[in-house]
Amino acid sequence: DAAGLWPNPVLSLSAANLPVDGFDFGREPMSQFKVGIQQKIPRGHSAKLRNKRLGHLQLREPLLRLDRRAQIRQRVCQLWLDVYLAQESMVLVKQQRSLFEQLQDAAIRRYGSRPGKGGQQDVVRAKLALTRMDERLISLGRQKDSRVRLLQEFFYQRTAAQWVQLPDFRVHPDLPGIELDAPALVHKSTPELSIWLVQHPAIAAITRNVAARQTEVELARQNYKAQWQFQASYGYRDNDPQGRSRADFVSLGVLVDLPFFRINRQDQLLKSAVALAGREVTEKQLLLRRMVSQLSADLADLERVVQRQALYQGQLLNQLALQAQVSLDAYASDRGGFAEAVRSRVALVDGRLEALALAVERGRIIARINYHTTVPPTTDGTTK
Repeated sequence: DAAGLWPNPVLSLSAANLPVDGFDFGREPMSQFKVGIQQKIPRGHSAKLRNKRLGHLQLREPLLRLDRRAQIRQRVCQLWLDVYLAQESMVLVKQQRSLFEQLQDAAIRRYGSRPGKGGQQDVVRAKLALTRMDERLISLGRQKDSRVRLLQEFFYQRTAAQWVQLPDFRVHPDLPGIELDAPALVHKSTPELSIWLVQHPAIAAITRNVAARQTEVELARQNYKAQWQFQASYGYRDNDPQGRSRADFVSLGVLVDLPFFRINRQDQLLKSAVALAGREVTEKQLLLRRMVSQLSADLADLERVVQRQALYQGQLLNQLALQAQVSLDAYASDRGGFAEAVRSRVALVDGRLEALALAVERGRIIARINYHTTVPPTTDGTTK
């Protein structure tokens, strides 16, 4: 509002034409006390344009705040998933470690009963597998602790135990054509994604920047127009030495700034404003293309992750569990080697960890998709 107002008027007070040989105010007829006022008028429509420019920037700030909130939400989701992955991986490893301890006990008993049939090698293998399990637990614990500390930036009062819950991550229901439970995700085309992402707060904020820069171009054009300044003053004169009254003076004046020398001032200012406006348009186009590309990649990744999850849950984990059980039974009945039993058990652990990692990766992708599909609040104040 202040930018759209005229400059403040200037009040002047002066004593004019005082004689220096005594400073007698009433001796000389031209001596007077003057009070004047000056008012400068902005060039062309510059005041209105300045108001309009700041109006665009004013509307940008809530969009930047909404974008920042969406970024924080995405960051918290990613850290939360890191904590969940580390904690649940530790649970799986601890569960499988007890089975490896049973294998070690079995290898020790066999070595004690038949020391000459490679039993010592089996015991060493079992101890090595347990040591690797312990090393993995230490590494997972370190990962969990570091992510919990990062989360405390946002939730200072929470403890580590409160983070170990997997949220129900879902894609925005307002994004058409995406159904997680469908056999295949229906992807939107690039033009359709562009239309959607134009509503994103980051893009909408740059749109406000573009409008502000374009207003600056119009503001630079006002420099070619003259600037007017009006002034008026009242001069009071004292009576003459004989006591006769003297007439007071009123002065009126107009000043005008003539922009004659344009090459090194007005032309350069206009060129700069046009270049900055063009740069802002390019920045918007680049950001929109980057976000469309990232969203398209995330949608494709989400489809692949869902397919892999179905494969793990439907076939792979069952097959790995069956293989581990068959290998263990073969070793127990002296029809298979200990190394194969260990390898199958390790493969089962890795398969379960990979299935857990896929569930977490699905959450990560959805968190990124939800950031890219954030839109400003609607007219009723809600946010999609």
